[in-house]
Amino acid sequence: MTRFILVAVCGALTIFSLSPLQADSPDENALVGDPVSLELLPESFALVGPRASQQLIVTGFYADGTQRDLTELAAWQPVDGDVLDVTTNGFATGLRDGVADLDVRVGGLHARVPVTVKNSQQERPVGFRHEVMPVLSAAGCSDIRCHGAPSGKGGFRLSLWGGNPDLDYQQLTHAAYARRTSPHNPDSGLIMLKALARVGHVGGQRFESDSRFAELLRAWQTEGVHDKRDVPALHSLEVVPAHRILHAPVRWQQLAVRATFKDGSRSDVTRRTTFSSSDVGVAGVDRNGRVEFLRQGEVAILCRFLDQMVSVRLLHIVNPPADFRWPDPPAENF
Repeated sequence: MTRFILVAVCGALTIFSLSPLQADSPDENALVGDPVSLELLPESFALVGPRASQQLIVTGFYADGTQRDLTELAAWQPVDGDVLDVTTNGFATGLRDGVADLDVRVGGLHARVPVTVKNSQQERPVGFRHEVMPVLSAAGCSDIRCHGAPSGKGGFRLSLWGGNPDLDYQQLTHAAYARRTSPHNPDSGLIMLKALARVGHVGGQRFESDSRFAELLRAWQTEGVHDKRDVPALHSLEVVPAHRILHAPVRWQQLAVRATFKDGSRSDVTRRTTFSSSDVGVAGVDRNGRVEFLRQGEVAILCRFLDQMVSVRLLHIVNPPADFRWPDPPAENF
């Protein structure tokens, strides 16, 4: 499967194609190799609430001391399929309340993660400040190159990266004759029509109609475009892994982001985080937090959620050719 990343938001768009397994790439068995042990993060977790999710990461440890991200190469299987669902890249969501194990198998090894699902059917309105605003950031809408510019774009202005939620709420629900949102028919509002490219939009399509982004925006509008202000502030943001050296043949790394709020609650926010790479010529990062290197080098990945940012550093090292020999050139300096 070919992956694409966009490195410009409004105006000219540059698209890089990221192909995990090209014709000259090793097969899956070579990518997995022979790990001697596995590490799963988190080791256990709870999904609390109707939209709770968790990005898992499985790392293989090898006899030579190296590590590989095996998240998308592992086989994920809920022991009780009625309690939770998990994608092929380790993204888990709850289906009904209960307790279950998540079985993970890769490289001849396997491990289990205990999972608790609570309040999965509870009615909990979509939060404008903790859910809608991060979606607008992750989709690139409040980027400085788009509607987050000081004067906005195309007559629509948002605060940069959601720094002013009061302004954003007014712009979405009252400005432009209130045509940007529609509680009675969410898909008819400009925020959906433009983001889905159903009408002319310089920024192009921002997300798919069946994506989590679209589902959140639809639900928020259907529920009455409310803005609950007394929500707990963000206390801290944690990204794992914070640093990693990747050795060929694996050239990718899945990230997971967890937010802790001032009321003590914690939540996985990987799919609501805005990711960016310090050098897209070396490595790109998609909206799900998957980093893929295009060539050997080091990058910093900036992870932004609400008003906090965390940077992680990743280094990719390519093995030299088997016949490589240092030529030992004569010194031309002191």
